[in-house]
Amino acid sequence: MSGPRHRVRPTPDPDRPLWPLRHRQPVRGRVVLVAAASLAGALALGVAYVGAQPVRPTMMASPLRAGEVALWGASTTPRLPADPDRRPVELGTRFFAAVPGQVTAILFYKHPENGGLHTGAVWDGAGRRLADVLFTGETASGWQVARLAHPVQIAANTPYVVSYHAPHGRYADDTDYFGPGRPRTIGPLTAAAGVYHYGTRPRFPTASWRDSTYYVDVAFVPSGATEPTSSPSPTATSTLAPTSTAPPTTSPPTTTAPVPTTPPAPTTPPSTGGWPGASNTGWQPTGVRLTAMSCPSGGKVSTAGTVIDGKDIGCGLYITADNVTIKRSRITATSDFGVRTADGVRNFRIEDSEIAGTPACAVGLVFSNWTGVRLNIHGCSDGAHTEGNVLLQDSWIHDLYRGPTDHNDAVQATGSSNVTLRHNRLENPHNQTSCILIGGEFGQPNNWLVENNYLDGGNYTIYLDPYGSNRTIRDNVFTKSYVYGALNLAGQVSLSGNTYTDGSTVR
Repeated sequence: MSGPRHRVRPTPDPDRPLWPLRHRQPVRGRVVLVAAASLAGALALGVAYVGAQPVRPTMMASPLRAGEVALWGASTTPRLPADPDRRPVELGTRFFAAVPGQVTAILFYKHPENGGLHTGAVWDGAGRRLADVLFTGETASGWQVARLAHPVQIAANTPYVVSYHAPHGRYADDTDYFGPGRPRTIGPLTAAAGVYHYGTRPRFPTASWRDSTYYVDVAFVPSGATEPTSSPSPTATSTLAPTSTAPPTTSPPTTTAPVPTTPPAPTTPPSTGGWPGASNTGWQPTGVRLTAMSCPSGGKVSTAGTVIDGKDIGCGLYITADNVTIKRSRITATSDFGVRTADGVRNFRIEDSEIAGTPACAVGLVFSNWTGVRLNIHGCSDGAHTEGNVLLQDSWIHDLYRGPTDHNDAVQATGSSNVTLRHNRLENPHNQTSCILIGGEFGQPNNWLVENNYLDGGNYTIYLDPYGSNRTIRDNVFTKSYVYGALNLAGQVSLSGNTYTDGSTVR
């Protein structure tokens, strides 16, 4: 296979049809024998528990630090460490604390068969994600811990949910654990319900099943306690007080439940803790209260030096003037683009903003001479197109819309030069084109720097055209959620320091 070459250069002329940008073509179909698969899954249940017996955790020391408490200790071993259910699912614990404090880490119990990439999240009671984190350096089994880049402040006697995503199921699951009068309380923490939500992407879990626990935990520091240090503390555990549990919204689990010549430097330094996600990209409710902005005629922003700050914008924007800045705003892309620049426009900057696509949106952010910092881009067919002189940094592109003829890319280029992609989290469904496609249909892609990004998915995670010079791909972290491979490279390229999430080298 020669690679996913299917690009047509979009025209930036707003008066011309924009259909070429959609690049939605029929994809090779796969015959899915649903009935056969279901039958095979049902037959497998008879032997699903084989190999799912409790195993000795490889991480026996407490993962907690001084001053932290948690709901379960490092020595806790579930009765059922690997449920036979193999569907992707978000699993969580509804909890509260009797005193205010900070959640500093997320923990979950892992069986060797609970494989794949795990992400954790903290949610408020209304389902707003307060923080998320990627689990790295996992052991084969036992309690896993992922520390939050920024601790989450929680209020006393207020419900929250801590969760993690198990992409291949086989999660720890003990039924009849909670119930009326049976919460689990450890110190200031109380837990009363295990919750879940099926799906390939993390979502707020609300369903419950037979009073199950899924052994998802938090490290909590009460206000006034000693700041956690790297030294471990004695094992501690905790729980959540009873709150009403929503009836299952999905079927229960199988048995139990589930620029200039070079890109401009940003005015703020790159993030140093954790990967970009919901808590550190886009506009943040704690930082600004959005006010509605009327859509300009044709979506055009045509006054040089315009600053748009703290706005909720219900249409895509077309930047036709120099030195325009958008910050701390949300843009709902109801047509082909979220934000696009006209030819020749200079020094467009967008930061701390969300571009939320609808099925009509082909690309979230597109064309030349732009800088994007701490962006949350989702819901369009492609995340960003770079047509030259571009910097994308500290941003999260995820949950791309996949129509029946879409070929998705998180970032796509068709001959652009002078591009830097630094410290971004780029996600793409594993059977889609790429996280980064650097094509050469309309010119040699020269002067590319792709460094310190988290890259998840794609047929090939990075696809690079053979022509061009001065291309560097270094210090990136790849998952193995690809179809053919992490890299499809040709021509001149410098590779160094790239690793998989398990620490092995990408060669």
